[in-house]
Amino acid sequence: AAGTVVNIGYGEHLDDLRVRTSVGGRCFAAKYTCRKGRNKYTHFNKRFGCRYIALYIEAFRFTLYYAGIRPCEYPFREAGKFSCSDSLHNKIYEVCLRTLRLSAHEHYEDCPWREQALYSMDSRNQILCGYYAFGEYALPRESIRLLCLGLRPDGLLELCAPARVPCVIPSFSLIWILELYEYVLYSGDLTFAGEMWPCAETILRTFWRSARGRDLQGPMLGPGYWNFYEWAQGLSDGFPENLRDKNDYRNYDGPLSVFYILALSCMIKIAKLLHSGQISVHADSAPDSQEIDFLEKISWCELLYSGAVHSFHDAFWDSDAEAYCTYVVNGEKVHFSELMNALALYAGLVPQSHVRRVADLLSGRAACTPSLVPITLSYAIFKYEALLSVGGAYTDFVFDDVAEKWGSMLFRNATSFWETIDGAWAFDNAGSLCHGWSATPVVLYYKYLLGISPKECGFADYRFQPVKLKAPITAAGVIPRADHAPLHVEITHNGFNLS
Repeated sequence: AAGTVVNIGYGEHLDDLRVRTSVGGRCFAAKYTCRKGRNKYTHFNKRFGCRYIALYIEAFRFTLYYAGIRPCEYPFREAGKFSCSDSLHNKIYEVCLRTLRLSAHEHYEDCPWREQALYSMDSRNQILCGYYAFGEYALPRESIRLLCLGLRPDGLLELCAPARVPCVIPSFSLIWILELYEYVLYSGDLTFAGEMWPCAETILRTFWRSARGRDLQGPMLGPGYWNFYEWAQGLSDGFPENLRDKNDYRNYDGPLSVFYILALSCMIKIAKLLHSGQISVHADSAPDSQEIDFLEKISWCELLYSGAVHSFHDAFWDSDAEAYCTYVVNGEKVHFSELMNALALYAGLVPQSHVRRVADLLSGRAACTPSLVPITLSYAIFKYEALLSVGGAYTDFVFDDVAEKWGSMLFRNATSFWETIDGAWAFDNAGSLCHGWSATPVVLYYKYLLGISPKECGFADYRFQPVKLKAPITAAGVIPRADHAPLHVEITHNGFNLS
């Protein structure tokens, strides 16, 4: 009948024995008002990220012929191939690819259900997976560009793009520099690197000024600065600002300092590539602006980098806990996390004499007091790559941990991978069940089981270093390269084939 109202709810699960259409202040629903007779309607302007829809119909009599959702996906091509003799890892890989496909439209998205937003931290994970699985470079380039266009007057990037957001996460601007370098490494696109250089340098200068003459980074304090690192105890809201003496120079944030060091390292590499490639870049868009001297930029970045690296260990290593602290607050070393220790090891900041201790802490072979706050799915890739970088002793732990954590989601009916291991119950029942940042096992399968990673800009040359597991598995795959023939790899019990 005319005027019949069809309320359409959508969600990712049935944990409440119905579709969860209301979470806090969020409403995951729409309304359609019928005309008389049989109705046929498609709404193209609303994108539902969901697994289920529910119809609540305000009528005594109603005939439903069909209700559904039309898929809308970015046209990734499956240029990469991976399979192995372990069926669980094969299934994890398959669901990782589904997660990546669901989390990309006109740009990468953190999740298709909730804000559908582009973040530098989230997209870095997604982009890295996509180089291997899809051979995709256009979407990374334009997503990186879109984030760059959100450069704020204070020299940081907007939290999301395109957007104006009342808060900003400082570390995400540094991670943008990391994903820019990785794009150049995998794609070989130096022209784009030159376009992005002024933005990257602006970000770096912002942190250099924020350090106030120190080698390392303290938190950015004041309205609108959210010193977030990950959704874990003591890391989602930083350390309480009211406990910090804002005039005390002995206030440092460990994760921010490591991302600053990683960004400096990436800037040095980008500058060297631009210099050797003779890419002309001007300081601004004015036609008579001065051309950038990249040798000068290299020297400046190397000076900052060496100072930060030299100061890092003494600033954050706690000799009682025998671990790196997350924060230094008014000179006191506080909070201990897997994230901080993983980042230190990943960035090569741990003295050789301490590498075994840090790796043992991360792999559970050793413990400290207070215990380390566990790392979450979003940053687990740093922990895994850190452990795989120190030799074969931790290889089995890494892949067993992936099997346990990602496998547990599969055994709980996941068809895409979640924002956190707590699933839909996280964040007061607002946890996302499809989150692009959780697809990172893809990187481990290609880079470590198949053993292929870029050695030169544009994947012109490569490293082949497959890891060995105690219970060896066979694996095979195809690794796409930007302007070069794909690599075909087969790992067998008797050796390997590479072509």
